[in-house]
Amino acid sequence: MKRLFLGFGLLLIFTACSQKQDNQNETSQQRPIPYWQPQESGVRAGFRGLSAVSDEVAWASGSGGTVIRTIDGGTTWENVSIPGTDTLQFRDIEAFDANTAIVLSAGLPAVIYKTTDGGQNWEQKYWSMVEGTFYDAMDFWNDQEGIAFGDAMNGRLLILKTSDGGETWSELPFEQ
Repeated sequence: MKRLFLGFGLLLIFTACSQKQDNQNETSQQRPIPYWQPQESGVRAGFRGLSAVSDEVAWASGSGGTVIRTIDGGTTWENVSIPGTDTLQFRDIEAFDANTAIVLSAGLPAVIYKTTDGGQNWEQKYWSMVEGTFYDAMDFWNDQEGIAFGDAMNGRLLILKTSDGGETWSELPFEQ
């Protein structure tokens, strides 16, 4: 009985693999296979956040307060880091176009910055030094409404909400 199941399982695997390979040949003729190509960013940082707006525009954020931007599909990257934030760890970034992006720091201080001029100037939109605060990520439904969320603290989820494109942020109440 064991051999029957083993034989059937192997037959199923080989059949599935051969079918997938046939499909891969058809697909590769229809479109190019995606691949990773390392790019030189010009900065030394561990990146945590990435927001691709289009084939040409993307923003990335990471350690040491690093924020970079490309407007040519990754051929070149511009360092648009926020002055005086080299101790911050930017965990996530949400970009809307080549000029507008919002970046979120993890740990203390918990800070959110926004730019509307391609990273030439940044405005602080949120700041907190509450012990234990650690924001992990953010997401937007459109260019106005979004949330930032973090690790639970004292049994309470940390969630910030914006309804005005990241201009203001308010903490959502959490009831157990």
